Amino acid sequence: VRCMWLFSQKTFPCKQSYSVDGRSISSKFCNHQHQSGIYIFYAENDDTVMTKNFTLYVRRKPKVTMQLLFKQISCVADSYPASSWVWRNCPELNSSNCTEEITEGIHNFMPERRSLGSWISSSILDVKETAATFSVECCANNSVGSACEKSFINLSGIRSQSFSTDFLN
Repeated sequence: VRCMWLFSQKTFPCKQSYSVDGRSISSKFCNHQHQSGIYIFYAENDDTVMTKNFTLYVRRKPKVTMQLLFKQISCVADSYPASSWVWRNCPELNSSNCTEEITEGIHNFMPERRSLGSWISSSILDVKETAATFSVECCANNSVGSACEKSFINLSGIRSQSFSTDFLN
């Protein structure tokens, strides 16, 4: 039996393993380097040709971006699987002590599937004009880990500074 693996228009050698009774042959492909995509197994002998497609999804923690819109703060996460959101008030900008969870004025949107193994999740926080300056963080969480983006908001000048933090589960 002659065989090979194909991915992204490249071929990779096929190492074969035989069953104890000699009736079946198997092959593993471990050189995927954590790349999501469609992998094709190709095998042939003098009698037949066989191909089998495998879809590989690589789990990864969220990557978060934050943006200040008019009276709203938007957070977007790219991850697999899709992320859920938590918003918190921060006592000061450089504080790692953002413990006061925000529960009002949040709009979470249904995650959108993008390319193989990628989900885009988004959440928007409506900004109340209770204070001219404040700090807030959004955190995206999935089964792999979490990532947060923190921002100092100055409503009088409509400017923000962002800081990122990442955590693995």
